[in-house]
Formats: sequence, C-alpha cells, structure tokens
Amino acid sequence: MGIGSLIRWLMDSENLNETENNEEAIEEVILGKEFMDVESASKFYKNYGGKHGFNVRIRNSRKNSENFVTWVRYCCSKEGFQVKDKRHTNASYSQPVTRCGCQVHLTMLLQKNGNFQVVSFQKSHNHALISTSMKHLLKVNRSISEAQKAHADDAEHSGFSIKATVELMSREVGGPENLGFSQKDYMNYIHRKRMSKMEKGDAGAIM
Repeated sequence: MGIGSLIRWLMDSENLNETENNEEAIEEVILGKEFMDVESASKFYKNYGGKHGFNVRIRNSRKNSENFVTWVRYCCSKEGFQVKDKRHTNASYSQPVTRCGCQVHLTMLLQKNGNFQVVSFQKSHNHALISTSMKHLLKVNRSISEAQKAHADDAEHSGFSIKATVELMSREVGGPENLGFSQKDYMNYIHRKRMSKMEKGDAGAIM
C-alpha cells in the first residue's frame, strides 16, 4: 500500500468512526428521552423521520382500563410485509412494494410521573432512505399551515383553479420543494372543506 493510499484509508476510517460515534450519540440521546404526552412524542418522531428520509406510522398501542394509552410503538412506514391481493394475481401490472420488513422503531412507555419515556429505539433501516432533494415529498414533511389555507381560500373564492393556486403559491416561496404540501394535499383539503359545507346544508358547496 502506497503512502497516498494509506493516508486515504486512515481518513476513511476516521470518517467512518466519526459517523458511527455520531449515530451512537443520537441513539443515546433518544433512548430514555421523555415526553409529556403521546402527541409530543409523535411530533418528535415524525420530525426525526422527515429529517432522515423516511415516513412514520403507529405500529400498535396499549390502553389501560380507563382507556388511556400506556404504551405505543412508532415504526418506519416500510415495517412488515405486504399481503398479496388474490384478486390481482392475474393482473397485467404489479403493485409497488411499499413494505420490506424494516425494523426501525421507537417505543414509548408511560411512567409513574405521567411522562412517556423512550424504552426501545432502533435506527438501522434495511432499505434506502429518501434523498435530500425529495424529502419535502414525504408525508411526515407535508402539511398546509393556517396561513396557507387562508391564502388558498382567497384564491378559490377568486375563481383560481387548484393547479393555478398551487403553482402561484409555489412561485411565492421559491419552488414546490419549499411549499410544504403537494397538489394532491391541496385537493384533499378542498374536498374536505366542501364536504363539510355539504354536511351543514350549504347549497353553494354542492354547486
């Protein structure tokens, strides 16, 4: 091994050790961490997933006799395996694989002081994570703020189409990656709002 190769090997080893140490430090910080309630824990882990490139969902939970949550496990959205739909066995297309048995999770347990503590944490995925340029499309990173809803409502009342409204709002923030939601999210918001008006008997919403 030449001097140059030896130096590169040493530098790569140092970088690898530094990465492993950083990951161990992150695990130590999260394991044992406490939250005031389930909502705070959920928000924390969704933010963690969004930053690291994966979606989060609740795996399962347990409640006491008073119907109060005492234990909850959040997991990577790719946890478990897909069940094949027998109705589509002869279909000319195949469904994309969205679950691959990923073991990443965060488990919370209710403590005597009323807080929820992280008692189990697994960070190693068995699949590729979403790249930085695509992280804004993750479900955990998408939401429509109240200010954006008000802006969108004004555009709808002015007769703008859904596509035109999303494009306008995207330009205002420097691109769709900075918007915080997708066109489909906006369509779902409009649909829910109109359905709510219909339930209240708003004839205009039906039109």
